[in-house]
This record gives sequence, C-alpha cells and structure tokens, in this order.
Amino acid sequence: MAFGSVDELEEACADYFDTMRKQKRPTTMSSLAVHLGVDRRTLIRYGEHPDFCRTIKRARAQIEADMEEAALTGQINPTVFIFSAKNNLGWTNDGGVGDTPPPSQTTNVTQVNIAADSIQGRKIAGDFVEYFSKQTIQDQTIIEGEVVHD
Repeated sequence: MAFGSVDELEEACADYFDTMRKQKRPTTMSSLAVHLGVDRRTLIRYGEHPDFCRTIKRARAQIEADMEEAALTGQINPTVFIFSAKNNLGWTNDGGVGDTPPPSQTTNVTQVNIAADSIQGRKIAGDFVEYFSKQTIQDQTIIEGEVVHD
C-alpha cells in the first residue's frame, strides 16, 4: 500500500482538496488518484480496506457534492456529471445508489423540482428535468414542475 497510515492518507486527501480549490479546478476520483500517486482502481481498493475506507468514503462524498454543485450551476455539462456519477460514484438510473432500494418516483420528482427551482432560469435545470423525466419517471409527464398522470 502506498500509504502507511490513515493520517498520511487523510493529509494527502486534504492537500488534494486544498490544491484543487486554490487552482479552481474540479475535483474528480481520477484526479484524486493521480494526486495520491495511484490509479483509480487502486484508490477504489483503498476504499474497501478497513483502515482506509472512512477516509476514501469522505473524499468520494466531497467529490460527489462538488460535482453535483458544479452541474447544477452550469460549471460542468450535465452529461459529463451523469457519466462520472455512474462510473465513479455508484449512481444508477433507477434512482437508487448501489444496493440501496430506489426511492419512490415522487421523491425523484421532488428532488428534480428542488434542483430546478434553486437555479430557476438556467438552461441546466431543464436539462436535468428532461433527463430524469425520460430516465427515472417513465410513463409520467412533467409540466411546469408537476407530475401529470396520463
């Protein structure tokens, strides 16, 4: 293992997030792996190690939050976010994450509406509503943020 202790890994992760913020660069699992001197798969394996899993889970959660915010504010393309979320963060189209049971369709609509309302007037809101209405809420139509049952 590249890191001899949890403290060493935590310090390296903290340095990564500080560096990325100072340089105003997006955080990603791949760039975290490069910063740590390992490949992405090795980083994922660290996340399965009992000593390092909490640190990697926290780093992954921070990257997820950063990417979500960037997508919602138009800093990254929604398609790029969706691709990365599926391939690096365990997201799926069924509304669930990993082995978690999917939330109800109403929850998905509510989440999309909250996102759309919080960035009202920006094109990205429409992109997310369109994506989720096609992918997650099949056989339902969204008109002005409301679910219309056919």
